[in-house]
Amino acid sequence: MAQRYLSRLYRKATRKPLKINPLSRTLWFRPAIWGKRQGEKESSAEVKNKNIILTYFIVFLNSIALHAQFVLNGSAVDLGDDCIQLTPSLTTQTGSAWYPDKIDLRQDFRVEASIFLGNSDGGADGIAFVLQPLSTAVGASGGGLGYLGVSPSVAVEFDTYQNGSYSDPSCDHVGIVSDGNPAHTGPTSLAAPVNILPGICNAENGAYHEISIRWQSALNTLEVYVNCALRVSYTGDLVSTSFGGDSLVYFGFTAATGALSNEHIVCYQRLDIALPTPVLQTCSGDTIPISAPAGFSGYTWSPSTEISDPASENPSVWPSGTTTYTVSYTDDCGELYQDSVIIQVDAFPLLPTLPADTVLCEGSPVLLGEAALPGYLYAWSTGSSASSIAVLTSGTYTLLVQNGLCSAETQAVVLFEPYPNLAFPQDSVSWCIGDELLLSPLSNASVFLWSTGGSTAILSVDEPGLYTLTASLGDCSVRDSVAVYPQLECGCLPSLPNAFSPNADGLNDQFRWVNVADCPDADQFVLRIYNRWGQLVFESDDAAIGWDGTYRGLPAELGVYVVQARSIRPGEGAKWSSGTVTLIH
Repeated sequence: MAQRYLSRLYRKATRKPLKINPLSRTLWFRPAIWGKRQGEKESSAEVKNKNIILTYFIVFLNSIALHAQFVLNGSAVDLGDDCIQLTPSLTTQTGSAWYPDKIDLRQDFRVEASIFLGNSDGGADGIAFVLQPLSTAVGASGGGLGYLGVSPSVAVEFDTYQNGSYSDPSCDHVGIVSDGNPAHTGPTSLAAPVNILPGICNAENGAYHEISIRWQSALNTLEVYVNCALRVSYTGDLVSTSFGGDSLVYFGFTAATGALSNEHIVCYQRLDIALPTPVLQTCSGDTIPISAPAGFSGYTWSPSTEISDPASENPSVWPSGTTTYTVSYTDDCGELYQDSVIIQVDAFPLLPTLPADTVLCEGSPVLLGEAALPGYLYAWSTGSSASSIAVLTSGTYTLLVQNGLCSAETQAVVLFEPYPNLAFPQDSVSWCIGDELLLSPLSNASVFLWSTGGSTAILSVDEPGLYTLTASLGDCSVRDSVAVYPQLECGCLPSLPNAFSPNADGLNDQFRWVNVADCPDADQFVLRIYNRWGQLVFESDDAAIGWDGTYRGLPAELGVYVVQARSIRPGEGAKWSSGTVTLIH
């Protein structure tokens, strides 16, 4: 029996680092815009024709799964590099980009992005981050920044135009409002506006501004950061007061222009939203690479055992059992992040004990395999999916057993051999006391064992009884018996044997009359022998001359021949008889 373990079924195409992400619920975007500072604007022309793809790093077979794309409306255009142009620098434009699935406000979330508010201080109108339960196809133009009239809603507006009817301050400002009402007075104003940039009035300066919008569900607090600085916050039960108890909302960015314009761009960098913890399945004893997002500092992995380097961005791990690995790191703002991934370790399946390479006799089936184990999948080289099979033919039988993603293989070689032929010409023979009787079977066996202990193909007997022969060919054996009875009236009885072996060993080398000496008055002993095609191969009328097993000077074919014989005894006249004789080695 030979067996070997196979590495993971899925390993054949994977040696890339495993991407994992924060707190089991993060969407990551390319960090190309991360770290942009004022004066480093990347224009829409530079990022034209690139794809914006939300890549959620759910891990499966060491590959990265495509999660979703934003739903774009109005003038919104995908610029690639995870950037969306919400409006071009044209008048009366409205654009929005919504995440296609609702998020749950009973869970924390964090949205990080870079926003571009234009390069014309006299332009308008700005960008808003909006939460609303309605649909992914809403928005309005003008001073409403694309969210005007969307109710219920909560909006964080980055407003670059002073609209007196909304009580806007003179500087470009950030504030929090609700129910699609941009006014900074009354019950829909949740957080009073402040300058977008601390101490700076103009945010339409041709630069990208890094923003972080954070919701802490346990504290019912919404915070807005710009370039690492906390600008505005609101504490209140948004689920109850703003959304009527409905915690599921869409989120996205909107922008609008009116009589004045500016180009408005948002570049997503990171979304921490409630999604399942990524799970990677592997096999016991395997070493696999994992990786945290690049571009951060202070990486620390926990647990710190069964890992190549707990301070590395891209370590390898070999957990002995299912383990959750968590990595902590900090960004340019000194913010601490944590990413988690579950490494689910599957054990290699238990293999059934197959028989050692063995030889069996034909017609005796052998059972390979054992009872099925829960959760296991079986695949035999015969095509069977059963846990065990019965085989009747020679061959190499291979079994692949799968347990989750892990598999193991075992095999057995089975050889079936035929049984030998064995038959006596008669079930019983008569015997005259004092005579020698030769018992000769018809058999192709190679090994013979008589009940007397004899081991030759022909057995000479001199007494009555039941004689049993075990004939073997390889490992397969058969048995047959012949009974020898005493003959009451023997007298003068010339006879012929039923087999002979012309092998020059001095025993039974010729086929001829026996007991002739006991019949001195008998004469005319005629003997004729024919092969299976009816050809006369030997003839003699002399009792002393027998057939030496040749035909036309060459050794005759082994096998059974037809015999015709005639003898005359006094008072009986001529008597012909017929029978067979077996020519053996």
